[in-house]
Amino acid sequence: MNRFKSEENIKQTVACYGDMLMRTCFALLVNRYDAEEAVQETFLSYMVTKKEFRDEEHTKAWLLRVAVNKSKNILRSRHRRLYVNLEDIQEVVAEEEKQEMLTEIMQLPYPIKTAIHLHYYEGYTCKEIGDIVGATEAAVKKRLQKGRELLRDILESGE
Repeated sequence: MNRFKSEENIKQTVACYGDMLMRTCFALLVNRYDAEEAVQETFLSYMVTKKEFRDEEHTKAWLLRVAVNKSKNILRSRHRRLYVNLEDIQEVVAEEEKQEMLTEIMQLPYPIKTAIHLHYYEGYTCKEIGDIVGATEAAVKKRLQKGRELLRDILESGE
């Protein structure tokens, strides 16, 4: 069996999941260039993995897990860019109401904003998020609860 995926398979996967991965990485990294790097590294990992995927949902979950891990690695990097361009937010997130909330979400601590983004923007359940980020379902529920509280405080103080 060939070690690499076919070119057609890679093109389909990028077309299907590229935007979702970009939104996720951008929400976590708060920087377009870092997000692009994480997405590129995720697809490079996909290209060379020998893993056999059961179905599309398994592929999607694997890609998200890799993207979250690549984002964590970039966050640990000393050369990380701390600049956030609000135009980048508008370009990455098309819906205006989600753009405004994403600005507040990006202020949250990393584990909390990861859970918030995957749950409310990507539609994952607490169990699925736990599987993606390597946490228990209870921990994810607690992160979502804390995130909602923090967002409520941010929004109330801004009014």
